[in-house]
Amino acid sequence: MAKTNIYLNFQGNTEEAFNFYKSVFKTDWAAPIMRMGDMPQQDGAPQLSDAEKKW
Repeated sequence: MAKTNIYLNFQGNTEEAFNFYKSVFKTDWAAPIMRMGDMPQQDGAPQLSDAEKKW
């Protein structure tokens, strides 16, 4: 069976919105939430600020 991975990047209250829809559809996460600050930095990429890491 085919598998889809969706990557969404937002600034602000994305997790709050996702939790709302999670409660509406009475489901659970298929995978953990990964924030920008959780991802390993690529060689040559600029350092993320603390605010950016929370996206």
